[in-house]
Amino acid sequence: ITGHAQDKRFAISIGPEVGFPSHSLYTIGGGGSLKAEVAVSPKASITATAGYSSFTYKNIGGTHQSSNFIPLKAGFRYSGAGAYLEGELGEAIKNGANKQNLFAYSIGPGFIFKLNDAESVDLGFRYENWSRNTLQQIAGCVAFRGGW
Repeated sequence: ITGHAQDKRFAISIGPEVGFPSHSLYTIGGGGSLKAEVAVSPKASITATAGYSSFTYKNIGGTHQSSNFIPLKAGFRYSGAGAYLEGELGEAIKNGANKQNLFAYSIGPGFIFKLNDAESVDLGFRYENWSRNTLQQIAGCVAFRGGW
């Protein structure tokens, strides 16, 4: 890990995600996210994240149906020495017949691995909770990150 996580004024990252729910009707989930960061100081930035997540229900009666969500969150990231801590608030919109808007929050650490002056790999982890006990999960994302 080299450099600081926030070398540029603005950055965008995109990548796949995996989630491991606990105390939930769902098994493992997957999806992807797109994140924008705007630096407010050399170590702090404001973030906005949009994603897509699909979770399969635990095997109930031999069926393996899934639920799909669109999480939309905004947050704050504090960075230093190639690592960061990030918290976000927002909502997760459940698609399908039982459409719901669920309050969502997450917090977790991450690491930035610089590839060159403008590109890096963002390896992030988080604890996430969606309202009404719909989902509690430990999730991870490996994203390509570009900044300028």
